[in-house]
Amino acid sequence: MVFNLSGKIDFEDYIKFCKAYQKYGFFGRFNLVIFLVIFVLFSYMYLPDLETLTRMLKEAPIEFAKIVGPLILAIAFVILFHTKGMLGLYKKQYEVNKELQRAQNITVGKTWITISTNLGETTMLKSHIGRIIYAKDVIYIYQEKYKGYILKKQFLKDESDFNALMVFIKENYED
Repeated sequence: MVFNLSGKIDFEDYIKFCKAYQKYGFFGRFNLVIFLVIFVLFSYMYLPDLETLTRMLKEAPIEFAKIVGPLILAIAFVILFHTKGMLGLYKKQYEVNKELQRAQNITVGKTWITISTNLGETTMLKSHIGRIIYAKDVIYIYQEKYKGYILKKQFLKDESDFNALMVFIKENYED
């Protein structure tokens, strides 16, 4: 059995592709836990106890701001980098990959996936697949970090074939 898909990947699709890799990667699963542990350790080492902070806030608000301010700025920086900063990185990666921006014809066979664009043709063998992530209406197939294929439900002529494609990939591409 062979599946034929056709469509174009836009920047929003690529962002979801990258975020899925982060979310389902090792650190992605523990991202919040790791951040909280670092925050608690930093707070314990850097900040005095709560009673001292309360007294300091009342007696010397400037000193309080000098102690708590850097912590708040560090948290804001991490949040902004994780949201806005990563978008810039994704944009650069998307713009470099010209093949991804073109209309694609995708063929999925038992041991290979071929993508054809007006720039050329690329074939990926089953042995080159690093990770497969299934979402509600898309399948992400990664060769390596942030490099791979996006198979959208809308790329199929008959969208009801998407579940059959998911089953086909699970049976033929996962060990």
